Amino acid sequence: MIPGQERTQRLFTLAALVGDIAVFVVFSALGHSEHKETQGFGEILYTASPFVVGWLLVAYARGAFRLDALKKPSQVAKSTALTWLFAWPVGLGLRAIVQHRGIPLSFDIVALAVNACFLVGWRSALQAVLRGVRISSPL
Repeated sequence: MIPGQERTQRLFTLAALVGDIAVFVVFSALGHSEHKETQGFGEILYTASPFVVGWLLVAYARGAFRLDALKKPSQVAKSTALTWLFAWPVGLGLRAIVQHRGIPLSFDIVALAVNACFLVGWRSALQAVLRGVRISSPL
């Protein structure tokens, strides 16, 4: 890796990680607000954590934190959506284990659709910023 590119990779990974986690925290906060549940930040993080863990495991395995993961604008939405499709059942399973209860089908569908939109939107915005900075990868 080119010296300047190593720093760029670290910054990208940090930005992607923070933004991805924020997606699930926002989703959780919206759910708590909609259902008039506790608004404490700890409760929101607790609710978001199974999805964060599921996403991070699958996204890392699929290479979603590599700089070249966002190199091609046409691939960002497709790759992000596919990664979420694999991570979604992992997050649901972890949520069922952590909360010791089943998960209603309506929640499954909302979690799939809303988080897909949030993740694709966020990752597309990050890709646009990276493109604007003209970051190139030799890969």
